Amino acid sequence: MTEKALFTEEINGYDRRQVDEYVHKISEAYQAAYNENQELRGKCDALSEKCRKLETPDQGKSHSNIIAKALLDAEILAQKIIDDAKEEAEMIRNRALKILREAEAG
Repeated sequence: MTEKALFTEEINGYDRRQVDEYVHKISEAYQAAYNENQELRGKCDALSEKCRKLETPDQGKSHSNIIAKALLDAEILAQKIIDDAKEEAEMIRNRALKILREAEAG
């Protein structure tokens, strides 16, 4: 989220309505990222399970290597997505806390 929040300054800090709306917006963005994260974890788990079912003792070693590489690639991608979502959520959280502290300090 690259949007910069601008709040109207009032006598006792920032306009509480504007801050509340911004925090609500941040909360929705965090929830969307969290939901996407959960969905991707589920897809990764489903792919892992499919890969395990495809492997049988009589199949060639190269088939197992292809499946193992695909699974590893999927796990790496899923972890990157999870890490990125956590990093963005933490940045959003920190910005919201800073705004709230500034609003309370007046």
